[in-house]
Amino acid sequence: MTDEDDPQTAKASLTWYDSRANQPHRSAEFRLYYTTDFIQEHAQAGDMLFVATREGGSVLVIVAVAGSTTESQLLHLFGVAVDEGRVTKKLIAGADDIVLNAATTYILDNLGIASVVSPTETESIRDMLSREFNLIMPTTKVFSDFVRRYLGKEVSPLDDPDAALMKYWQTETLFFKTIEKVGIEQWLSEGNKTAEDFLKFSLSIHQTRKSRAGDAFENHVEALFQMHDVYYSRQPITEHNNKPDFIFPSINAYHDATFPVDTLTMLAMKTTAKDRWRQALAEAERINKKHLATLEPSISVKQTTQMQARNLTLVVPTEIKATYKPEQHSALMTLTEFIQLVKERQKSEFFTPNLIPIPAVPKKAAISKPRKK
Repeated sequence: MTDEDDPQTAKASLTWYDSRANQPHRSAEFRLYYTTDFIQEHAQAGDMLFVATREGGSVLVIVAVAGSTTESQLLHLFGVAVDEGRVTKKLIAGADDIVLNAATTYILDNLGIASVVSPTETESIRDMLSREFNLIMPTTKVFSDFVRRYLGKEVSPLDDPDAALMKYWQTETLFFKTIEKVGIEQWLSEGNKTAEDFLKFSLSIHQTRKSRAGDAFENHVEALFQMHDVYYSRQPITEHNNKPDFIFPSINAYHDATFPVDTLTMLAMKTTAKDRWRQALAEAERINKKHLATLEPSISVKQTTQMQARNLTLVVPTEIKATYKPEQHSALMTLTEFIQLVKERQKSEFFTPNLIPIPAVPKKAAISKPRKK
């Protein structure tokens, strides 16, 4: 697995055996035999190898490029530290089981492993979504608005925007997967599918997930900006027809040559940074120090160092920040800290009424509870 590409996968048979089993006078020498050349074709010396047994007897073998974000995420997921040149064995069960939170769920999703939701909770959510949407996928904007109303006072967006964002995000993801599952089941029940049909449908599902994830992330962050009376322009046009996700306090201020550069702010949004973070560097030429909001946990030290060198600060929720190493924290900012930054810059004497964008929506409208049916 690399940081630039989606995971490459292959299926094979594995055999773990003692090559000296018939030589009792010699100590055991265990080997792992696999029936594919896939690993030799993709792995290199120094890469990190994870071998994990799963329920049912299957085995998951993961090779991550040395020093990559993927390696960092897997070390966080399994809760192990690198011991150069040695094999680390860990039983993940009971008290040492993986805690399912936003970060670990994100990593498991990238591995193609679905997080488990209890049947009772699944049925309850499905019934609720059936009443609200007839189990038909609404637009992302409608879905995001509904999620915030649904959660209502369960979150405190004014007191803790970081926690609110994570709750919004996790809830919408759960609701999305519930309706998506219904659509997949319906498609499969129709029968008479060719291999090409399955491939096209799979690619369509993959693209829809990525697109809606990005839109939902932006929707919830925008709602939090509105609740905190932050002024901004969403996806305005800057130089060379670039469209950054957010410009603060407004695109009018950005295009006003007399407006101080040090009170302008740009925020790019990417649920997964990977190598695409460099795209943000060219989106607003007037602003030297840029910001990138992401939900990606445990980005490698190598990449965060590169970001710092390019004057790019990562904005991550507090829960995600905890997955990074202490030496990386100087390159990070929480969403709460970012909101405080742009609100402080709004106090500029140059911030005049003609530069103010459309007023934010009323706070109550953003967090009201939907009527129960």
